Amino acid sequence: CFTLSVLFAKNLIRFALVIVPKTIIEQWKSHFTQWCPNINVCLYQGAKRMENLQQLIQSKRGVVLSTYRTADIDAADLQRILLNNQQKFYTL
Repeated sequence: CFTLSVLFAKNLIRFALVIVPKTIIEQWKSHFTQWCPNINVCLYQGAKRMENLQQLIQSKRGVVLSTYRTADIDAADLQRILLNNQQKFYTL
């Protein structure tokens, strides 16, 4: 969280994709909310994951939290969305 907050503060990145185990994704969201309240966070999981991602992209900056499995399953869709919106994600 700290590293990303520095990168965002210095405008070195606009988006980051953080891939975490499913068992701790909510914990990561909670930590971002608590320690980096100025960073928008999108949970990329569930039925509305694409909609959530589009909303984050429209906000112009933020973090996408996803699981290994979801990111793998949606890799082609994620790549298409990011290319269509001319976005580059810093990936952790």
